[in-house]
Amino acid sequence: MSVVFHERELLKQNPTAGPCLLVTPRTHPVRNSKLNQPDADPQIEYARQMLLLNPLEEAEQILDRRLRYKQPKTSKQQSSEEHHADLAQKELVSEQLDKLRAAFWSLDDRKLKQRLTAIDTKPFPHLSIIHSKLKSVAECRDQFQQLKAHPRCFPEFYDKFCKLVIAPPAKAVALRMKYLEESRRGLMSPRFPKPKKYRQLAHVIKKEFPQLYELEKVWINQLLAKRNRISTLDNFYWAMNKVVYGITYLIVMLTLGFIIVYGLDFLTKLLSYLD
Repeated sequence: MSVVFHERELLKQNPTAGPCLLVTPRTHPVRNSKLNQPDADPQIEYARQMLLLNPLEEAEQILDRRLRYKQPKTSKQQSSEEHHADLAQKELVSEQLDKLRAAFWSLDDRKLKQRLTAIDTKPFPHLSIIHSKLKSVAECRDQFQQLKAHPRCFPEFYDKFCKLVIAPPAKAVALRMKYLEESRRGLMSPRFPKPKKYRQLAHVIKKEFPQLYELEKVWINQLLAKRNRISTLDNFYWAMNKVVYGITYLIVMLTLGFIIVYGLDFLTKLLSYLD
């Protein structure tokens, strides 16, 4: 009623003005997309996070994420003290594995087996994988000796292979890249084994030592996969190195020959002059 009375008073004061229209803005409810959006499926979120991780370099995070997904209540209920205790125990076990790895090839079979048995990695799945790998390598030590005595085996390959099979996953990735580059040094210098020798021995391991192949098949396959890609380049560089080496050797020998001839001639003239 007050609004109508107010409009009548305005009309009396200004008869030419039309009726006042009170327009009230139309309001819309504010939508919150985050509030209205349904919660993400835990399984989809878990799969998305797992696919973003690199299994070769982030195996520890993958196993930890899987453990928390499988046992969410247990993970959440774990107290802070227990968490710190687990971290300390984990560091201790990891240190034991590092020390064992450093002395792995110098220990005899009995001592190696004792030290492997003494390490308990059951509470830590990612360390259990490393521990299991070391056990597998220890069981094949006699085959490593057979490989070392093989006619096609050479020290550069054998040393690299022994380091790779016991290396932790993250370090093994870097070592493979490094050793692949080193396997190509023979293209540039005859002082190093040719890539062909690496490929031949890799083929021997895959064919004659299947258990050793399973221990480090990633690097073995990488060596074998390089064959078709660089075989022509390999032969070309090797031939060029042979030619350059031969020419250099010839020049050096000719230079030495001239020095000897002129030296003898000079010595003869000197002796005749003194006489």
